[in-house]
Parts: sequence; structure tokens; C-alpha cells
Amino acid sequence: MFELDPQFVENLLLSKQVLSFSSYFHPSLVSLYLEIAKKEAQIFLILTEPVLKRFKADYSESFQTLVQFEHVSLYLFPKDSKLAGVTVTDRFFLLTILPQVKFFEHESLFSSEPQALKWGTDLFSYLQKEAVPVSAKTNPIIL
Repeated sequence: MFELDPQFVENLLLSKQVLSFSSYFHPSLVSLYLEIAKKEAQIFLILTEPVLKRFKADYSESFQTLVQFEHVSLYLFPKDSKLAGVTVTDRFFLLTILPQVKFFEHESLFSSEPQALKWGTDLFSYLQKEAVPVSAKTNPIIL
């Protein structure tokens, strides 16, 4: 339940571009995003406020390292979300939703079909329009 899907991890590590939205915190993603950033993959990361605060508080050094990469863009999603996560790369699309009545469970849809990548990119673009860019210049308090 708390382990990342091996197919997700394998494909994420091979991706050249990562578009990711998350309204839940998973500690394993911290090291994965750092590893991908070190490979110079383009990363666009949208986090809800609780996730951003936890990432910064519990993994401060990793957080600061990640945001220093020029090819990493960080955004704050200022609203509540019914989506747990959206990840779109040049290799796959993963949509994760939370059921209304069960806690600590989720349902995920994984696809590498071109139509799914397009749909996932469109969904991410919508979320990005609702998000606020986070940088040392625009939001120094957050960083």
C-alpha cells in the first residue's frame, strides 16, 4: 500500500520530462525526484500546501537541492483537490484518485498510450493554470 509501484519507478527514472501534481506526501518521491533532476530531466512539480510544507520541513536539504536545479519548476496548488496525484512523462501517464469513504487507499490508472499522454498533459496544464509558481524571487518565504 505504501510502496511505489515498480513499473512507475522504473519508467519515472527513464523519463526525460516529468509533469507531476501531488496532494499527498510520499517520502520515496523525494529521492526519486532528486535522482531524475540530477539526470537533467525537465521537472514541473505542483504540490498542495500541506505537501509542500511537509517536504520543506522534513526533507529540507533535499528540498533546497531540488529547487536549485534550473530545469526544475515548482508550483503551489492553492485549492483542495479530489485528485491524489497526476504524473505525465514522455513515457507514461499515471492518475491517482482517493476514494470518498476509505482512508489510506487509492486507485490508480497507468497508461503509456499516446492518447493517454495527451489527456494527462492537458489535465496537468489545467492544474498548472490554477497553481502559483514558487521561486526565491516570487515567494521567498516558501523557499
